[in-house]
Amino acid sequence: MGKIQDIIDILTQELNDGKYPPNSRFPSEYELSIRFGVGRITANKAVSALAAAGRLVRGSRGSGTRVSSGSLRSKGRIVFLGSIVQPNEVKTLRGTLRAAQNCGYTLEVANPIEQNLKNYLMQLNKDSSVIGIVTIGYENMPDEFSPDIPMVYLDMPDPEYHLDKHYIATPNEEAAKKMMEALIARGHREIVLYSSPRYQFQHTIYRIRGFQEAMRQAGIADVDKRIFTAVDYTDEDAVENLKKILKRYPKTTAIVTPSDDLVRTMLQAMNTLGISYPGPIALTGFGNLMDVTTRHGVPTVEQNHFQFGVQACASLIDFHEKRCEEIPHIQYVDYKMINMECIPRVSE
Repeated sequence: MGKIQDIIDILTQELNDGKYPPNSRFPSEYELSIRFGVGRITANKAVSALAAAGRLVRGSRGSGTRVSSGSLRSKGRIVFLGSIVQPNEVKTLRGTLRAAQNCGYTLEVANPIEQNLKNYLMQLNKDSSVIGIVTIGYENMPDEFSPDIPMVYLDMPDPEYHLDKHYIATPNEEAAKKMMEALIARGHREIVLYSSPRYQFQHTIYRIRGFQEAMRQAGIADVDKRIFTAVDYTDEDAVENLKKILKRYPKTTAIVTPSDDLVRTMLQAMNTLGISYPGPIALTGFGNLMDVTTRHGVPTVEQNHFQFGVQACASLIDFHEKRCEEIPHIQYVDYKMINMECIPRVSE
């Protein structure tokens, strides 16, 4: 996303400097592609990001894009720092934007590469208009370089939740335990875990703990040996892991994952090896990605990412407007179990 982010940064600065007044016509994607020497698709992505952040308003077909009038009444800026590539990240951004706009604040989207993160935060710290940062996706956030700006992390423990930081999170361990208990209640005992890369340094570690706790309570043996870790989110890697799973545990009836992204690759791996789904092996996910849950009926957990953004933004605004003395260390967002009726029962 490097070139796109460079364009977003330049245009954001120009909007902040008043180069494009509120309600004025914004350069077309064709004009931007010529100016920056990029294709129309790249220009479109940059404009879409600015529109998602509330800085621009797209008109109906042929009427062009205009600068948002909201900047006239802005009470301050909130920075959404992170990726907006995955569907759940887009949901989070929408929630943050909605909460910011409803309270009269401007949302700015940025995704600097990690080498530039320190300098970016130092520059933000000098800007008195920035009231807070919502961040997602950075594993090593040097937030000590922006000490004057409160920051809210979205489900990023790295690997534990730190007491001196602020988080919006899913009750990952609780939800994972509930998923595993549902499997066990339907007779599954030959269960393995298929986990994401570097899960020890992400919120995924709490999901693994929940799975394993329920397995131990049910008396399932060798729990620590029943975890298989992906190297990458690829179909090829999933095929190799599935082969290992079936070699070590040939009677497997359920493969439990902490991510719907892993379900996608495992479904493809099962297809490659001629294993039907639904079929002899149940799958579970976490995240409620529509193609996984709607098309395949996979049991999963809805994390309510839109509310992640709303709650993070509301916490920053409440603190800035002195409705609270401090931002809570951790705030949990309600979750929902999805497709639980699709868990097959294992016959005795």
